[in-house]
Amino acid sequence: MHLTQCVQLDYTAPETFAMPSRSRWSARAQNPTTRGNERVSTLAERLLADLQEAVKTGDVTRREVIRFLRAEIKNREIDKGRPLTDEEIIEVIRRQIKMRREAIEQFAQGGRQDLVEREEAQIRVLETYLPQQLSPDELMELARAVVREVGATGPRDMGRVMPVLRERVGPRAEGRAIAEAAQKALAEVAGS
Repeated sequence: MHLTQCVQLDYTAPETFAMPSRSRWSARAQNPTTRGNERVSTLAERLLADLQEAVKTGDVTRREVIRFLRAEIKNREIDKGRPLTDEEIIEVIRRQIKMRREAIEQFAQGGRQDLVEREEAQIRVLETYLPQQLSPDELMELARAVVREVGATGPRDMGRVMPVLRERVGPRAEGRAIAEAAQKALAEVAGS
């Protein structure tokens, strides 16, 4: 007696898996700038294109930095439940730069010049995605103008000056540079 005689096997066709229509796939391939109904930021598009270019050219530093950055952006998108805007991506980049600067300080104290150089190279890659930064002179002029507008009289008015100055400067300068410019402008007002 064979096994097939003992066991009755049912060979019915498996249920078919419903794939999205071909037109939907091709539409997404032609227009990768949308996720669902939302538009992907142009900075996210640039990061993807630069990642592909880095992989093709074998630029390991750029590839690893962009991969790490895109992973961080994806985590933030998951937290927010929507794609990030360019401004939000710039904030993620700033945090990455700040984190690497702190690491540079630690590596320098530990005498690890090789790691310092690696982190500095990563910062240079990240900085290419930031908007054109204000020069120190331009930042000081903005700080002086805000101090005049707010009517600040000294360092105690830092809390009134900073929100307005940050709004005016936007992503064109780091928070530390903005704070230093505000302090200098307030010291000038107090000294005069």
